[in-house]
Amino acid sequence: MTDRTELEELVSRYGAMADERTFDAADRVLTEDVVAEYPFGRHDGRDAVAEAGRSALGAFAATQHVITNLLVAVDGDEASIRANLVAVHVQHAHAPDVHFDVGGWYRFSARRTAAGWRLSRVVLTAVWTAGARADAFAEPSP
Repeated sequence: MTDRTELEELVSRYGAMADERTFDAADRVLTEDVVAEYPFGRHDGRDAVAEAGRSALGAFAATQHVITNLLVAVDGDEASIRANLVAVHVQHAHAPDVHFDVGGWYRFSARRTAAGWRLSRVVLTAVWTAGARADAFAEPSP
């Protein structure tokens, strides 16, 4: 596999981890010292990022993170990736038409490790939100 293909697959595994709630396997996606910056807060370290995912997504019956348009730049054992995101968050299985949606982009940093490429930084910028919890990503009032 080429670096680019491995990095694209890594980003896909990140989205699948969120949607399938497989945060116990975060070591296959994230470095131990990963830093994640989401609209709802910053999290330092793999365990903290996994717990933030469990907490934030645990409120939903289902999610679907569609991550597309990856722009990958590799520099030796480091890489940067920019990707678009559209994510749907269904609150209740019995009412799938009620959902919270977010569109935006990710900026990922990745590092080649002995186990392969892993994400070392995740920054999500929300461009728009809509639906049942559109205020969830709102900037806090001063």
